[in-house]
Amino acid sequence: MRMKIILLLISFQCGLIGGFNYAIKIVEVDSGYTSDLVVEENNIVSLEVCNGKVYYAVVKDWRNPTIHRIVEVDPIGGDKRVVVEDYSVSSLKCIDGKLYGLMHRQEIGIASHYKLWVISDKPECISCDLLDRNIYMIGGGYRGGVVVVYPDSGSSKLAIIYKDRVEDLVSGKVYVHQACSNNNLIYYVLSTPTQPYELYRYSGGGVEKITSFNEWVVRETKLYEPIKESVVVENEEIDGWIMLPGEGDKPYPLILYIHGGPKGMYGYMFHPEMQLMVSEGFAVAYANPRGSDGYSEEFVDIRGRYGVDDYKQLIIFLDHVVSKYSIDRDRLGVTGISYGGYLTNVMITKTNRFKAAVSENGIGDWIADYWASDIGYWFDPDQIGGTPHNNLKEYIEKSPVYHVDNVETPVLFIHSMEDYRCFIDQSLAMHVSLVMKNKESRIVIFSKGSHGHSVYAEPRHRKKRYEIKLEWFREKLGKKP
Repeated sequence: MRMKIILLLISFQCGLIGGFNYAIKIVEVDSGYTSDLVVEENNIVSLEVCNGKVYYAVVKDWRNPTIHRIVEVDPIGGDKRVVVEDYSVSSLKCIDGKLYGLMHRQEIGIASHYKLWVISDKPECISCDLLDRNIYMIGGGYRGGVVVVYPDSGSSKLAIIYKDRVEDLVSGKVYVHQACSNNNLIYYVLSTPTQPYELYRYSGGGVEKITSFNEWVVRETKLYEPIKESVVVENEEIDGWIMLPGEGDKPYPLILYIHGGPKGMYGYMFHPEMQLMVSEGFAVAYANPRGSDGYSEEFVDIRGRYGVDDYKQLIIFLDHVVSKYSIDRDRLGVTGISYGGYLTNVMITKTNRFKAAVSENGIGDWIADYWASDIGYWFDPDQIGGTPHNNLKEYIEKSPVYHVDNVETPVLFIHSMEDYRCFIDQSLAMHVSLVMKNKESRIVIFSKGSHGHSVYAEPRHRKKRYEIKLEWFREKLGKKP
């Protein structure tokens, strides 16, 4: 009788601050007995079993945690060998006896696109010459190909990658969030701007919707379709969208949303906060400036250009939608979270056209971010360039906190005490600097919630956050309750 086992990937602390070991443990299902298969000093980022061997990707040096090695382990004898190293690895997947991975060689630094590789002693890139897009995930195998999810110009597609071609299975004005497949069926989660997340099944015979968890939203609320609008800025096309209330007094106040990342992407997904704002009488505009995902690897490269190219492209997009639609130029707002919070801070230091701003969990001071953020010591040198020790001028130039003399926009900062990605000192630096210069600033701090509190916080906290933002925009943009 064969013994049933499972693998667990865990971490345990061994040190005062930041010292963690990462372990792969074998657990015997019947007895519950556990034993260590692997213990590593650095983060294990992915784990997969293939052909009776265990494979995992591990950080080579914690000082540069984006460079990994892939290790093969014999679970019986414990023998280990390095299969490949010096790649950035997102995930591993075993399909039909072959080990695949999403990896890149930091062609444009940490923002490089993840490509599909067959992993062996001599890795082979399958997608490099077929697809100039960032691959989000590997779903599994399907009829001789590899199922992947990748973003494209605001959509997120379900596709099969073969050795000689990419075949899109689900595309258009939709957003595929996750997928899982075997050789016969593909299950995936999809949303659209007016259809919240549901589970679907794809087979050779077509698509079947499996769940209806969120149909009540469609039945009980009015949802708004976005209108696609694009602008050309210095020979570069920028995709954007606008949603209009359709009711209420014209011209409408408008809120410009800025996504996180910067390698994030707006497009054809369900966005409840935007729907809320439109239902309250605000037009909502959003776009994918340089640095956004879903486009070429060259387009996503914004190293050293934070607050420059992206700012210019968003302002030109804003000018376009304001001139085309019935929008009140005197009632414009701007908001964003993370990188979007940073660019909101940049916006109010560079233009006074906004009558209200909400900056969430954003960056105000890149110098402080380098010391305090959980990723600052490696993210900032890659994206800003160098360190505060050898490139102080650039760190100051790119930090909006040093340019607050220009601010006239009333601004609300929302931040989380448990945000270690963009630490609380960032919004505090902006708020204190503005208040000390007699500028209008307010700050709301949530005692709980991580960097992604807008999505992952408890429902009551997310509800409260919506109420706070809505109240601020109503007050400053003249929209009455």
